[in-house]
Amino acid sequence: MPPPQETTPGEVRKLVLVQVGLTALFLVVIFVLLDGLDADRPAIWLMILPLLVLALGAFLAERSWLRVAPLTANAPDPESAGLAAFVSHTLRKFVLCEGALLICVILAFVSDRAGWLVVIAGVPGLAVLAFEAWPSARNLSLTAAMLDAQGAESRLLETFETA
Repeated sequence: MPPPQETTPGEVRKLVLVQVGLTALFLVVIFVLLDGLDADRPAIWLMILPLLVLALGAFLAERSWLRVAPLTANAPDPESAGLAAFVSHTLRKFVLCEGALLICVILAFVSDRAGWLVVIAGVPGLAVLAFEAWPSARNLSLTAAMLDAQGAESRLLETFETA
């Protein structure tokens, strides 16, 4: 069995761009399939419900599920382990944010005001997804702080800055 290939920061960025792009394409296709904005505007409670689902997904992505196990101070190759942990962390954020979007799409299918719900949930949902998943200095430093809590040097920020 060949040794596992190391992930690069460029590949992580491409993964995020492709995933956000595919999610946007999926939402556009669903919007077109559900006849766009031809229906009446939904009631206010039906506008707020998808936003609450998105807020819950963002909250879970931001706080509850983002417990990265710290690297030990004598960990072999902490840079690779840190990058692998960040990729795992990013995929977990995708699952939580896109799960919330899928719940909103399901809600759109059972509603008679479907196109509106895709717009109401899709635009902020894509913004949350991009914000949570993009390897920004904020996301990298939060993950690096969790990884380096026991004295390891993951150099996560430096890895992405030099790539």
